[in-house]
Amino acid sequence: MLSSVFYACPDFIGLHRLMRYPDRRFGLLEFEMELSLVLTTCEDRQQAERLARLLVENHLAACVSIGAPVTSVFPWQGRIDTEQEVTLTIKTRPERLPALKQAFNDHHPYEVPEMLVMPVVDGLKPYFDWAREWIDNDNDKNSN
Repeated sequence: MLSSVFYACPDFIGLHRLMRYPDRRFGLLEFEMELSLVLTTCEDRQQAERLARLLVENHLAACVSIGAPVTSVFPWQGRIDTEQEVTLTIKTRPERLPALKQAFNDHHPYEVPEMLVMPVVDGLKPYFDWAREWIDNDNDKNSN
């Protein structure tokens, strides 16, 4: 059973209209949402790899892509900080988000971790099938 229905739209304005008027279709294609992308950052590559492995091993994510270092500018404890961070893009299923949040609370190295969740509105069916198979299969939870 899929978790929710999302209506794919070609642009931001269409998405905005859909969110403001969810009972109207605006000629949009109905699509059942199966995946979410979660963005976060870690202080360095070692932290990112450790968190990524934990999430995949525990079937909270089908894949975690670790990006190149970025420079982040943000307010922290009364001052503006500039830090190098490593980005992570986590592919998961919407129903695993509560467990993913708990894993962030328990294992993310930051005191206040970034966790931004975006619905995936389209993609290739074989990728969706592959991701669903891994995330939904808890039998192999402790393998490797």
